[in-house]
Amino acid sequence: NTKHIAAMKGAGRGRAKAKQHKGESRGFRDAEEIERENAKKSESESSSGSEEGSSGEDSDSGEEGAQESKPKGISGLIETNNANRSAKKSAIKASDLNLATAKPELSRREREALEKEKKRADYMKAHEQGRTPEARADLARLQKIRAEREAAAKRQEEEQKAKTAAKDAARLKSRGRGASSLLADK
Repeated sequence: NTKHIAAMKGAGRGRAKAKQHKGESRGFRDAEEIERENAKKSESESSSGSEEGSSGEDSDSGEEGAQESKPKGISGLIETNNANRSAKKSAIKASDLNLATAKPELSRREREALEKEKKRADYMKAHEQGRTPEARADLARLQKIRAEREAAAKRQEEEQKAKTAAKDAARLKSRGRGASSLLADK
């Protein structure tokens, strides 16, 4: 029963191992053991690194990670397009990039905004030169307004001349009557 209860304690909590309790021994390793494992890893990496290094020296194109392992079983006979098994892409070095010649790629919205601004500037330039239909209509309207204003100015000028002529005639008449009345009195 106690074994069954101990096994049930860890169950249902999503833990793969049983929970450690007070007083139980913990799995610590000695420093010597860790050093031995590290030495084994470094030896295996250096031996596999020397094999890859000899093939990497022959090709300067940067295809160090392009070597594929031997396929196991039937997988060598069937070609599959598994996205998860894609070959590692070679990294681009910063020295290979030409930052001065490369143009920054704009997003679609930025590109459309620039095109819209350019079209607007071109339209305004054409409008100033009078090549757009709106500009032609504006110029025709301005010519009509100028003609109307000139006609109104001429009318006012003629009216002023007529008024001054009428005033002068009225003065002369009044002077003339005054002079004739003076002569008649004498």
